[in-house]
Amino acid sequence: MQAVTTKYTVNDLKEGMRVFKEQLSSIYDTWIILYRPKNSIMDEDGIIGFIGSEPNEKSDALYTEDNIIIPIYNDSTELEGDIFDEE
Repeated sequence: MQAVTTKYTVNDLKEGMRVFKEQLSSIYDTWIILYRPKNSIMDEDGIIGFIGSEPNEKSDALYTEDNIIIPIYNDSTELEGDIFDEE
């Protein structure tokens, strides 16, 4: 397997792209649903089937017995770290 070098932004993404999960690690507050047909042989983690602010009927349609689903959501609030109150 080759090293993953390209980190994508949300503007780089298109449905149908084959990607590795690590390539999506700098995209926050956007749902990206990857699917992978169960009988497929591919190096990437999945194919982008949905990109949006929240799951909907289109993303739900990817959940079939023939697909392996990998939902991706990186929450930007986790970047803020711990908040301490001064007393």
